[in-house]
Order: sequence, then structure tokens, then C-alpha cells
Amino acid sequence: MIGLRDGPRLLAMLAVLGLALACLASCTSGKHPGSEESAAWVKIEGATYADTDACITCHEDQSTHLAETLHGKKNDPRTPAAKHQCQSCHGPGSVHVKNHEDDKEGLNDIIRFSAKAGFPPAQLTAQCLSCHESMTKSRWHSTLHALNDVSCVSCHSAHSPKGKPQLKLENEVETCAQCHKDVRAQLERPSHHPVREGKLTCSNCHTPHGSGHDKEMKKTGVNDTCFQCHQDKRGPFLHEHPPVFDNCANCHTPHGSNNTRLLLADPSDLCQMCHQGSGHFGLYDNSTSIEGGGSPSGRAWAPGTRSMGRGCLNCHTKIHGSNHPSGMFFNR
Repeated sequence: MIGLRDGPRLLAMLAVLGLALACLASCTSGKHPGSEESAAWVKIEGATYADTDACITCHEDQSTHLAETLHGKKNDPRTPAAKHQCQSCHGPGSVHVKNHEDDKEGLNDIIRFSAKAGFPPAQLTAQCLSCHESMTKSRWHSTLHALNDVSCVSCHSAHSPKGKPQLKLENEVETCAQCHKDVRAQLERPSHHPVREGKLTCSNCHTPHGSGHDKEMKKTGVNDTCFQCHQDKRGPFLHEHPPVFDNCANCHTPHGSNNTRLLLADPSDLCQMCHQGSGHFGLYDNSTSIEGGGSPSGRAWAPGTRSMGRGCLNCHTKIHGSNHPSGMFFNR
């Protein structure tokens, strides 16, 4: 039976299905963005391949830098350098050379990957996908990155990469942080995954080129992603804790928290977001006076008990699930 809380998840699934059907229609029409046929619509009208030496005459620095990258390995038949060299990516350059000889300033007389040239991101991505059409990157068209006009050159640099693979910046985290500044800030909080320490990086959980899963996660859901490292929390358990079984993010935030163990709130306050019943030691209700008044049993409770030490976890230590026959309250 489908519950109310499944609504957002179903909407996300329908959105992904719609994008997949649109992409399938594009593929069956013979105009898939990564195909040789589609690469032709990016090329400059009337342009033919020029002598590569003409490129080096003006762009010697770019040629030197390219030779130091994977794209510039002429002995590898898969690389641009082994095909039309510069023009493998920038398109046939005869019009560009002609304009230079005539002292014309035509910005779009060749395919340029800079923002000021004005080429749509989808066109620039099509140039890259004409070679990089692996299974992972073929899902690119259904990603939020593609829908938000992010292109390959937003993250990668063919001529002057500073990190691997061909990244514009030194590492993945800094590259992703260009846009995801809120996540970058969360990583600076006291409780965080060891991203700052270099033991984890964004691609341990996400894939930027498309996965078909929510948040571009590598696995099918939050729990399966977390279980890659936290296998002791997987279960199955004799006594399951429903919010744990449902989604780790019900209690934890993955990128950083001011609370211990990446919790959304202080342990006791977090538990009482769901467990608000009265009559339990340390819980306040209308019959419990903050000044130490009486409870239904006539026992006076001191204020602040719920916040002592680890709070609820002082007793309910197996909060992720218990296999003990008497552990239905996650205390064994």
C-alpha cells in the first residue's frame, strides 16, 4: 500500500521515467546527442578541415599543454590527437583560419568552449559525448546537471587540467563546491564524513554523469549508499527500528552536522520528535511540573534528565536494531 510519505518519491520516479522516455525517443530518431550524425549539427557551416600547423601557429601554448594530457597522446587511436587533433573537438577550422587571414573577428567561426562564445551547453556536451559515450555518461541527459545547463567544460578542462580526471580544479570536492556551496559549508561542521581529511570524496556516494537514482547516488537509495561503509547497520534484525529501516536520513544528515554522529538534532531531542508519549522517565508532559511537580505515579522528576549524557541512548544502546530476544526496546 502506498502511503502519503511515498508521494515525493513517486513524483521523482515519474520525472526520471519521463526524461528516460524523452531520451529514448531522441535515440530512436537517429539524433542522439552523442552520435556522429548529431556532432555534425554543431559544426560551422561551410567549414572543412584545415592543416593542423595553422592551429599551432597562433595557439602554441594550448597545443603544448594539450600534449601533456590524455587527449594529446597521438599514439592512442582513441584520442583527439590521433584523429584531427585540435579540430576533433573544435570542429573543422577552415573558416576560422580564413577569418584570421582576413583580420576578421568572428567569435563563432569555430566551436569555442568558453562561456563568452555563446554556444549552448548541450552543443558543447555533444562534442564530448561523440567520444565519451560509455554507459555511465550516456545517462547524462537525464541528470539535474544537464537540465541546469551544466556542460562537460563546467568541471573538466581539456588543455589545462589541475586534477584527475581532467578536472579544472585540484580535486573533486573543490570542483563540486563551485556550485554546491551549501554542501561545502556543511563539510566544515564539527561532525562530518572524512571528506576534509581526504579519505572520502563526492564520487564515493554520487556520480555526476548520471545514475538514474535520486540525488545521482551510485546505489538505489540512501540506505544502500550508507551500507557501503556501515555494513553493521544493514541487518536484518530481529527487532527493526522503523525509521532506520526506512531511511538513514530520518536521523542523520550526510554532509555535516553540529551534533554528534551527523545527527539532525541532539540525541534526546531527536528521539522525542517521534516518541512524545508521557509517563516515561525524563519526558515532560502536562502532568509533569518543570519545578519538580508530581507525575501520574506521584514521583517527582527533575528537569533536564532527558539531556544527561547521551540521553535516550544511555539505555537504548542498540538503536539501529536488536537481535536479542528481549531487545524489543533496543536496549540489548
